[in-house]
Amino acid sequence: MKTRIFLPKFSKPLFQCIVMAAFMGALIVAQGCEEDDDKTAAECSGHGHLHDGVCHCDNGYTNGPVNPAVCRPAQKQSFECVAVRDGWEQCLDNKVQYCHIVEGMEPHFHWGADCAALGYACVEVSESEAACLDESTTCTAGTFKCENNTAYNCVTDEGHSHWAIDPCGTAKHCHEEAAEAHCEEEEHSGECGGHGHLHDNACHCDAGYGHNGADTTSCVINPESICTLFGGTPHQHSVVTAFAEFENAHADLYEPIEVALPANTSSYIHFPVTHNGEYVIFVDTAGSVEAVMHRNETDVTGLSAAGANGMCSTEIPEHYHLELAMDGEAAPVPYVIRFSNQLATATTMRFMVVDK
Repeated sequence: MKTRIFLPKFSKPLFQCIVMAAFMGALIVAQGCEEDDDKTAAECSGHGHLHDGVCHCDNGYTNGPVNPAVCRPAQKQSFECVAVRDGWEQCLDNKVQYCHIVEGMEPHFHWGADCAALGYACVEVSESEAACLDESTTCTAGTFKCENNTAYNCVTDEGHSHWAIDPCGTAKHCHEEAAEAHCEEEEHSGECGGHGHLHDNACHCDAGYGHNGADTTSCVINPESICTLFGGTPHQHSVVTAFAEFENAHADLYEPIEVALPANTSSYIHFPVTHNGEYVIFVDTAGSVEAVMHRNETDVTGLSAAGANGMCSTEIPEHYHLELAMDGEAAPVPYVIRFSNQLATATTMRFMVVDK
């Protein structure tokens, strides 16, 4: 005996309505699933909706500085700079910012690595440490290395492990410790001026350094090395026009710094001194440096202009020598450059400070 299945009879218009309703319901469900998939997609880190390869991020999140298909928490200062946080780092404007504590100055922030300029993303890898992350790399979490005077540490972010990169520059050296690679300043010693080692009463100087004339017991930077450093990509910094605010304008050693000087107004920027000895200021605009000052707003004596650098006199038409003392209980201590108030128009200039 055959089993018969009786289905209710629908008029054609009613049947079409039922089919259309089922289709629309399936479409709504599919769209909902698609949105959920976008929400949880790795590209948006679960905090936005992907559209045409760019994430529309939720409130409190913003596109990744390198990859627009990523949503990251909007960067803001996560801590105040106080004495117990000396050297702590955080991310702001896709740059590393660190807390700096110096005797005789209020606690203040300085900019570290500019991750955006390097093509990386700034991430905070711990409560007190930030780094530039190369999201195009993969690595094993916890590994580290020094290569080309750059510190590499493998960190985990958003569930993936990438190299955190810290270029040590010319003033620091990369060291591998027990658990990480990091940049640190070398101890300055009297031997060869800290830029070489003594052998048979003569210095074997580091790369970029040579004997100071006939004195084979000291090493000074070669003029051609200064030309190479000075001609590199400049770091953009700002000056201040009130001496009391000099701590807000900072320049590191051995970095070409570009600043905009105001017309007919004195302006200031400070640099670190870590040992007693001679320091040199190279400039591309003759007559732009008026004085170097102590923290008590008095001028350092003995500042003298020494004319052009012989190896690249067009790029460096003037430089200045002076003896400075590390006159604080702990290094570094700040000294302040006062730029001239005799510039008839606003002037963009480049300078660099080195020790000898």
